[in-house]
Amino acid sequence: MSRNDKENEQSSSEHSKEPEENKVVLYDLAENIKRYKDVFGEDSDLSVRYMQHENLKMAILFIDSLVEKEIMDQHVIHVLNNQLNDIVSADEEIILSTSKTKKITKHKEVLEHLLQGYSIILFDGYPIAYAAETAGGDRRPVTESSVETVVRGPRESFNESIMTNIGLIRRRVHTPHLQIYKKELGKESKTSVAVLYIKGIAKDNIVEEVISRIDNISIDAVLDSLYIEELIEDPQRYSPFPTIFNSERPDRISAGLLEGRIAIIVDGTPVVLLVPATIGLFLNFQ
Repeated sequence: MSRNDKENEQSSSEHSKEPEENKVVLYDLAENIKRYKDVFGEDSDLSVRYMQHENLKMAILFIDSLVEKEIMDQHVIHVLNNQLNDIVSADEEIILSTSKTKKITKHKEVLEHLLQGYSIILFDGYPIAYAAETAGGDRRPVTESSVETVVRGPRESFNESIMTNIGLIRRRVHTPHLQIYKKELGKESKTSVAVLYIKGIAKDNIVEEVISRIDNISIDAVLDSLYIEELIEDPQRYSPFPTIFNSERPDRISAGLLEGRIAIIVDGTPVVLLVPATIGLFLNFQ
């Protein structure tokens, strides 16, 4: 069977409702990247770096908030650059200086390794990938939130970095269905805002309503999540109770996402919003 025949066969199976566990890495590099961008969403923290030597094209995929950039640069990209002249095809054994390197062929394995902080190396024309362990990323020191103290449970809390906070959630919610919608708000402040939800759990109409309210915000500056809360909250006449919950605890926000709620993270503040809020959410607060 020719390469084109194999590509066409895989392309047709990709468009069919093939079980997730049966999907394999595709021959076409562009199709592979499109597939993973579709899974994580265009605004997600999935990053891609391209490399090429003569006819050999490759790309490195990684979750920006889960990898240690220094490890990736020194032990993956730098090593690959030094080997480019010697790599004739992806069938050869690629030797990297990371603590773990695995050859994988399944689509599901690529997703699992991405969510564990691995960098994935894909090749054009070859249905295989290499997973290099590059886990790390920014972590807030394990200190208890001064606002939300707990007797039992995680002490880790959000900080003022939006990427760190996304990473803290990703480390608890290991699913590729976690979607991220990014928006820059504030004519002068240009503040990054991220809307997080789990596709298939969060209701589409609620996700659309939250994103619509975010998109309609027109303000000079957003310096705290309180600005967003005041601008998107339902009018008080609809409910005597708050409709937006806020927390500095990643475990609280992660639990809310798994219940179908939507998180709103604002760069520069450790307080993350969770919508929609119900009275039970406040009663269960501890």
